[in-house]
Amino acid sequence: MGAADTIPVIDLGPTLAGEPGAAEQAAKELRIALTEIGSNCIAHHGIAPAMIADIYRQAARFHALPLDEKLAIRIDRHNVGYLPLRGDTLAPRPSPR
Repeated sequence: MGAADTIPVIDLGPTLAGEPGAAEQAAKELRIALTEIGSNCIAHHGIAPAMIADIYRQAARFHALPLDEKLAIRIDRHNVGYLPLRGDTLAPRPSPR
């Protein structure tokens, strides 16, 4: 598997530790991940594992709701709310590769 086939991992540890230039480096890596890959994973972000587990539980609970309940909070012009499958109206850009 090549580098283009993996999800980039952005390490925020150095940024949170206050290392010089770390925030700029993380921002550069994040920009590349979002514009060229389309996904990323953030490591050493400081969020407690229990909070992450609860977020996943709440997301599963929400997505288990009937569709009509989720559509009651459909995404708005500010991109806040529920976006159903195939609900995106943006045309994809061709890959730069």
